[in-house]
Amino acid sequence: QLKAEFAAVNLDGFRLGMRLREGLQRLNGALFRFQLSDDPAERAGFQAGSLELSQWISQTKAELLTPHERDLVARIEAAYAQYLQGTSVFLERGLRGIRKDTSGQLHRELSEKAQPVLALADQLVQAQGVAWTAFFHQSHKAMGLLQGLLAGSLVLAALLLGMIAWLLHRSWVAPLRVQLNESLGLIQRQEKLSPLGLLNAGVAHE
Repeated sequence: QLKAEFAAVNLDGFRLGMRLREGLQRLNGALFRFQLSDDPAERAGFQAGSLELSQWISQTKAELLTPHERDLVARIEAAYAQYLQGTSVFLERGLRGIRKDTSGQLHRELSEKAQPVLALADQLVQAQGVAWTAFFHQSHKAMGLLQGLLAGSLVLAALLLGMIAWLLHRSWVAPLRVQLNESLGLIQRQEKLSPLGLLNAGVAHE
């Protein structure tokens, strides 16, 4: 069970909130640069980045651990769709020769568009921190239980081996030792009686 839990963890899922924040900041930067330069490459970069981020959210949400995280990601997807819809007007045409006050206003507008998604991303980061801490403690608890079971198994195995050795000694070694002692005693008696036998044979011969 512990092995299955560790295999199911994808660290990319724990970075979802942080990657969302980074991705939105890159998208806002691409939009801002497009408005300043009217460069089609910046617009293409925004479109490619927004599609990549959307696909990554869809792939990663299935690997989240808790229902709260999945609920937050569903809300993030809705807010992200609204962000893309709200920023589509900025993709129509850039503003060359933009004034300083206008650039500040543009930056505030883009930040406001991204703020709902960023707020949900922060909540997701906190939720993932709680989920990771819980998973970490559960894994350590399971590991401690596994170590206890292994230690108990080793003790039981040692006791079992000791009992088997005692039974083998009682069944085979002890009877053989008794027979050996009896044989040694018989040999010693025969050695003591051997001189008397020779004496008797000599007397009989005489």
